[in-house]
Amino acid sequence: MINVDLRTRILPEDHQVFFARPGAQYRLYPEVVDTSSVLIDLPFLELQPGVPIEDQPDLDARIRRSRRLRTWYRHRDVEDEPSRDLAEYQNYVADVGVPQLRAVLMSCFDRAKVGDLALVVPGSWSADALIGEFDTVGTDFSTHRVPRFYGREPITGRSVRWLAKQPRRLLDGEVIDIVQKPNAFVLLPRSVRQHLYSWAYQSYVIGDQYSARFDVSEARYRSIDDLLLQAFFNFIAANTKALSEGRDRDIVGFQDGAFMDAGDFNMDLQTEIRSPGFLNLSSLRLTPLVVSALFALAVQVGPAAVTAAAAGEVRIGNSLAPTTDQCVVDVNEQAIRQLRLLGLDRWGEACEKARRASQNTGASGPARVNR
Repeated sequence: MINVDLRTRILPEDHQVFFARPGAQYRLYPEVVDTSSVLIDLPFLELQPGVPIEDQPDLDARIRRSRRLRTWYRHRDVEDEPSRDLAEYQNYVADVGVPQLRAVLMSCFDRAKVGDLALVVPGSWSADALIGEFDTVGTDFSTHRVPRFYGREPITGRSVRWLAKQPRRLLDGEVIDIVQKPNAFVLLPRSVRQHLYSWAYQSYVIGDQYSARFDVSEARYRSIDDLLLQAFFNFIAANTKALSEGRDRDIVGFQDGAFMDAGDFNMDLQTEIRSPGFLNLSSLRLTPLVVSALFALAVQVGPAAVTAAAAGEVRIGNSLAPTTDQCVVDVNEQAIRQLRLLGLDRWGEACEKARRASQNTGASGPARVNR
């Protein structure tokens, strides 16, 4: 049995992406990286585990105490050490800073859900920005210490599983504009999310948006290699359109499909070629996932995939989604039908071109073949 794993993240339509600043002047960035946590730059906050932020007792007083301690640690040579007694912070004149910090805490620990993304950037343009998924519920507060700033005082964080990193200078311009503003923790607009999703996940689906990234590992990237890769993508798009419209007889070979206009079954292509680089395919159709599955079979199995498909020995699944997920079912049906209808000769030519492009560029998609 030949098993193809699409390795595609299926995101809920209410999925969120946040920017989390690692302290003023990005100073907590090393600790954020080392602890795999989003850290809130408020010492001795002492939140009660399991209690949502909006239900935390004496929250405003805790924020005032933390803010006072933070100021003292920065200027302790000229100020007296503040009290830790929470009662002394109960009856202060209201100021705008407390509601702002309360909103930061509520966004980080209440609003952000498990699986939502957090973007953290460094102060240096050449250092790596990181993106990861919140992997615990918000009320599972983690406690950390940053001796270089706060001695043994605890600061509160939330666990993150880092997914990817890249130099800050390579972030999308709109993202850079947002992170340069003095926001401690902010929800990022939908207009920048596709860029971040493509970075975090090699393949993903959200709503009616399908995406697959093909990474390129070789420093040399020639025009012929680019032509072969895009020809393979177009070839699969043309046949996906034909089968989706019930036109099995219109299945075409590699050379014909490479230059056909498949309309909305064609994919948007974002290319970033450096060492390493990528080609990102996105569409309102499932074409990118079909391309991912068939490219993996072409490169890793070759012509024998046709014989295996005819014998019912090829199965396409997704380790990141339930086996009953309709997207997976549709991709499996599309890919198997294309293999069976193409036959050895037409599929063999496509395999030869895909393998050549992969060998020359190191191009690989998200899907993996297991036997």
